[in-house]
Amino acid sequence: MEQRLGRQLATRSPTGYRLTDFGQELSAYAERVEATVRDIEQHVTDQARDRAGIIRLTCPEPIVYRLTPLIDRFHGQHPEWRVEFVTSDRYLNLLEGDADIAFRSGDTDDDLVGRKIADSVWAVYASRTYIERRGKPDRVEDLKYHLLVSFDETLSNHRIV
Repeated sequence: MEQRLGRQLATRSPTGYRLTDFGQELSAYAERVEATVRDIEQHVTDQARDRAGIIRLTCPEPIVYRLTPLIDRFHGQHPEWRVEFVTSDRYLNLLEGDADIAFRSGDTDDDLVGRKIADSVWAVYASRTYIERRGKPDRVEDLKYHLLVSFDETLSNHRIV
């Protein structure tokens, strides 16, 4: 620092270091900077404490058992937070505060931030009697000629692969 400032800040003696007059002058500024940094750190700590509360998480019921160990680990690291599950196949409106986090499949709304975290495998099943009467579909495209029992419109935007 002395080299950058072009001035000596301390002198060395057999008993240690002693600030020069210029060093003492700068020391007052350094103490104010230190106090400001402490204030900033305290403010950040207070803000983090104020953010504690409830996180509302929505997901289909079958996913809850997979999330429970993760939530337990999260709670161990952040005991000030409580997680509420809203189990539903309906898409809740995150923008209106119906939930804070949603685990869903399919496309996300452009106003939300989302990312893929896993693949979900779906299958088509039929009884032997149905296959005997209607035949077995050979390709995905053949499904449109079959009688299907499926989910409601909340899953209608899913791709079949």
